[in-house]
Amino acid sequence: MYIIMDIFIAILLISAIGYGIMLNNRIMALRRDQKSLEKLAINFQTATKRAEASISKLKLTAQKSADIMNKGTDQAVGISDDLNFLIDRGQKLADHLEGCVRITERSKVNKITSLKTNSSLSDNLDKNNVKLEDVHNHTNINNRRDLGSLISNLKEKPVIKSDVELEFIKALRSAS
Repeated sequence: MYIIMDIFIAILLISAIGYGIMLNNRIMALRRDQKSLEKLAINFQTATKRAEASISKLKLTAQKSADIMNKGTDQAVGISDDLNFLIDRGQKLADHLEGCVRITERSKVNKITSLKTNSSLSDNLDKNNVKLEDVHNHTNINNRRDLGSLISNLKEKPVIKSDVELEFIKALRSAS
């Protein structure tokens, strides 16, 4: 019976030695992996520090961008207010200018009608192929000398209005 117990203890010792060898191999592998794990932990810590620095830089950049956008928005509001003021002033000036143009046009129409009543002037213009409407732009045509020079000037240099003037007159006429 002592033999059976000795055999049983021997089997247990052999299995314990085998298990010890296997455990020793695993501990050695773990120690090797521990060095690489330490390197991994150091790299992870470095990456974490970089991420924290990047986040603070990103926050700072975002704050600067927000400040710039707020400043730009404030400037845009100021410019918008200035433009609205200028538009209002421009509208008032346009109304005043329109009134002045209407007065000038009325005086030109009156001048043309007064010229039409002067039959000798009208005949003289017809002989020289000058339209009575072309004469309304010129002043001081009371004597014949002025009329002769006016007719020669009108023959040489016809009065041409620019596209802007024509469009402006058209807009004024359509508004009235």
